[in-house]
Amino acid sequence: MALLSAAAALALRWLAQVTVAVSAPAEVAPRDPVLVKVEVTAPAGRDVRLVPPSFEPMRVLSSMRVAAVDSTPPGGTYLRAPWQVVEWRYVLAVPEGVRGKHAFAPFVAEVGGRGLRPTAARSRNWALSVRTPVQPAATPSIVERTPRTSRQGIAFHAQVGPDTVYVGQQATYQIAVFLDDDVRQRLRRNPEFVPPELRGLLAYDLPAGRASLRGRIIDGRRFDVHVFQRAVFPVAPGRVLIPPASLTYSLPQSSGFFSREETFSTKSEAVRLVAIEPPAEGRPGDWTGAVGDLRATARLDSSAARVGDPVVLTLRVEGRGNVKLLPRPTLQIPWATAVEGEERVELDSSALAVRGAKEFDWIITPRGAGDREVPAIRYAFFDPSARRYDVALSPALTLHVLPGTLAGAPDAEGRPTGAPRLTIRERFTGPSRTPLPSQPVFWLLVAAVPLPALVVSVLRGTPRRPAGTPEPPARRLRTMADTSARITPDVVRRAFVTAVRDRLALGPDAFAAPATLVHRLRRCGVTVEGARAAGDALHALDRAAFGVAHGVAPAPDVDLARLAWTTYQRLDAEGCGVADAGRGRAGDRALASRLGLVLLIGGALTGAVATSGNAAARQPVADTTAADLTVLQRQRAERPDVEGPDSGLAGAARAFDRGVQAYHADRLVDARAAFEAAVLSAPRAADAWANLGTTAWVQGDTVAATVGWQRALRLSPLSSDVRDRLELLPTAQDGWIGGVPPIPPDAAAVAGLLCWLAAGASVLMRLRPRAPRALTTLAWPAAATAVGMLAVSVHLSDRAIARDLGVVRRDGPLRAEPALGAEQAAPLHVSDVARVVARQNAWARVRLDGDREGWVEADRLVPLAAP
Repeated sequence: MALLSAAAALALRWLAQVTVAVSAPAEVAPRDPVLVKVEVTAPAGRDVRLVPPSFEPMRVLSSMRVAAVDSTPPGGTYLRAPWQVVEWRYVLAVPEGVRGKHAFAPFVAEVGGRGLRPTAARSRNWALSVRTPVQPAATPSIVERTPRTSRQGIAFHAQVGPDTVYVGQQATYQIAVFLDDDVRQRLRRNPEFVPPELRGLLAYDLPAGRASLRGRIIDGRRFDVHVFQRAVFPVAPGRVLIPPASLTYSLPQSSGFFSREETFSTKSEAVRLVAIEPPAEGRPGDWTGAVGDLRATARLDSSAARVGDPVVLTLRVEGRGNVKLLPRPTLQIPWATAVEGEERVELDSSALAVRGAKEFDWIITPRGAGDREVPAIRYAFFDPSARRYDVALSPALTLHVLPGTLAGAPDAEGRPTGAPRLTIRERFTGPSRTPLPSQPVFWLLVAAVPLPALVVSVLRGTPRRPAGTPEPPARRLRTMADTSARITPDVVRRAFVTAVRDRLALGPDAFAAPATLVHRLRRCGVTVEGARAAGDALHALDRAAFGVAHGVAPAPDVDLARLAWTTYQRLDAEGCGVADAGRGRAGDRALASRLGLVLLIGGALTGAVATSGNAAARQPVADTTAADLTVLQRQRAERPDVEGPDSGLAGAARAFDRGVQAYHADRLVDARAAFEAAVLSAPRAADAWANLGTTAWVQGDTVAATVGWQRALRLSPLSSDVRDRLELLPTAQDGWIGGVPPIPPDAAAVAGLLCWLAAGASVLMRLRPRAPRALTTLAWPAAATAVGMLAVSVHLSDRAIARDLGVVRRDGPLRAEPALGAEQAAPLHVSDVARVVARQNAWARVRLDGDREGWVEADRLVPLAAP
C-alpha cells in the first residue's frame, strides 16, 4: 500500500504540471487581425497535442506550432522534474458586420507517451469583444477629393486627417496621384515619387493603405487613383508643417513609338497638423504620458522560487496606439526587491490603425518564504477616441517562495536583518602550504630523476643488445662464412637475401630472378660489376638450393657461405647513402636516448627557474591585493579599541579566536576586523578566509564574501562547505574561469612525480643485459602519463594562485573599446569572476564565463590573488 500511495502521489505531481494558458486581446476592432497564443506546460519527453475550439464567427487566417522549450522550474525536490513549454499561435480575422462579445470554448491539451495513459488539461474560458472604434470628426477620403489636374492630365494631392489630434494620437497622412485615361495610356514608365521629410512626427508606413483604384469616376471624369498612406504620431504639442511631396514623370511629345519624352515635376500641397496636450481634468497621478486604447496582462516565468533566487515578472501592454513610446510604469513589491530588465516591442502596421504590444521585465528577488502575491500593476493611459483617461489593470499573481538564504542589509550595529545566521569554522588549522608546482625544489627533483640513467648510459657507451633480440642479418652471414661446419645452401641463401634486403631496403620481389636483382641494385647505386657479381651469386645459390629438386645438376663444389659474404661486403661498400640508415642503428639509438634525457633534464631545470621567476613577479600583486582589500587601518582610525594584526602564526590564531567570539556575540564589525587581521598575518589560512567571507555575507557585502570564499576554496579545493557557500552568490561560480576543480595541485604533482620515477626506473632497467621485457616497455607510457599529470598540476596551481583573476564590484556593461562612449558588449554583475587578459591605462580587457569579453574600468575589479 505504501508503494501504491507513493506512486499515486508521484502521478499527481506529474499531472499537476500540465497546464494550458491562453493569451488573447480582450477587445478588437473590425478588420484587425487577432493573435491568440496558447502555451501548454507538460513534463519533458511527452507528446503534446492541442485540440482547438470552434472559432466561429471568426475566420482562421493561420495557425502555427512553436518548437518546445525544455526548462526546469525552481523549488523543492518534488518540483525538479524537467518540463517543456509548447506554444501554438492562431491569427484570426473579424468578418464585416460582426459586433459584440463572443465567448469561446476552452482549448484542450492531450499529453501522452509510450506506455502511459494520455492526460487531458483544459484552459480557461476566453472571449473577444468586437467593437467599432469611436472616430473623431469625419474626414473625407482623399479618393473622394475632386482633383485639380494640370494641363498634362495629372493631379497630385496630399492631406492629413484628422488635422487636430492629441500628442501621441495617430493621424493618417495621405498622398494620391490622379491619372486620367489619356495620361495613363501615354505613360511608359512609373513616375518617381519622393515623400516629404517629417519632422516632429513618428511615421509608420501602412501597407494596407496602398491602393490603386482604376476607373474611378469623379465629377463625370474617369481617373486611375494611386494612394500612399502613413500613420503619423506627434511627439510634442504645437503646429507641425508637413512639406510638399514631389512627383516626377515623363510623357512622350507625340503618339509615335519613337517619340522623344519630356520630363515634368509637380508637388503636392503642404499640410498642417495641430497637436494638443491631453486634458488636465481627470488626469491620474500615475499617468506618465501613455496614449492609446490599451490593455495589460502580467506573468511570471515560474510559479515557485526560493528566497534569494531571481524571478522574471513581465508586464505586457497591448492595444491600439504607438506602443514604441509607451513608458515603463513604477513597480513596488513590499516583500521583494525589483530591478528593471529588458523591454520588447511588437508593432503591427498591417491595418489602418497601428497597434502592437510592449513588454516590460523586472527581476524580482524574494526576501521571505511563503505564498506571496504580486500585486496588480496599474497602467494609466489616455484614450483619444473616448477623450478620457483610463487605467489598464493587470491581474494579481501568486508566487510560492520556498526557504532559502539571502544576504540581508545590516543594521546600524552590524547585525543582519532578515538573513539566517550561517555557521563558521571554529578551529584554526593554520595556513596551507604552497603548491608543489610553485616550488623550484620540486622541479629540481623532477630534473634529477633521469640523471642515473644518463650517467649509466654514458659510462657504458653503446647499450648491449637485450636478451631475445634477433642477431643482425649481416653478422649472421659473417658467422656462416667463418665457421667450418657445412651449412645447407637454402640456409645460406636465406641469410644472404635477408642481409641484402636489410642493407639496401629491397623488396622481396627483387630476388625472384638474378636479372631482377641486377636491375634493382643498379637503381640503388651499385656498380655494373658489383650488380652482376650479386646476380651470379644469387644464381649459384638458387642452383645449389633448388637445382636438385628441379632436375638440374648442382653447382661445382664451392664455398657458398664465403661467396655470399664476399658479395655482401662488395654491395655494402658500393651501396648508396640512402640505405646507410641501417648502419650503426644501435649507436644512434643510444645517442638519441642520451639527447632525450638531456632535453628532459633541461626542461625540468627551465621549469624550476620559471617557477622562481613567477614567484618573484607575483610579489607586487600580492601586496596590491592586501592593500586593496584591507580596511583594518580605516576601522582602527574610526574605532581605536579594535586590535591590530599580530605578526606570525600565533598572532593569526589569536585574531581568529577573537573573530569567532565576536561573531557568536553578534558583533559583526569586530569579527570582520579580527578575521582580516588573521588573513594579513597568515595569507594562506583557508579557515580565516572562509570565516571572513561568511561574516561579509551576513553583513550584506557580496563582493567581500565572494573574495573570501573564492580564496578559501582555492587554498583548499576539497572544502565542501565553502563550495556550498559559493552557490549562494547571485552569479554562477562553476565555470571554466570562476570555478575551482575539486583536485588539489599537490595530488596531481605527486602522481606525476611517481610516474616520472617509474619512467626513470624503466630506463635503468633497459640498460641491463637481462632485464624483464615488461619493465623495459614501461618507459614511454609512464613518461607520457607523468608529463600529462605535471601539466595538470601546473594548471591547478595557476588556478589556485588566481594571478590574473578579479571580482566585479559594481554592475555595469562591458565595452567593445576602452572608452566610456564605446558600444556596450555584455553586462557585468556583482560577484562575477573575470580574467584580465590585457591592460590599457585605466582599462582592463577581461574574459568571463558565458563567452563574455570586453573592456571594463580597472577600478571595478577586486584582485583575487591571495597575498
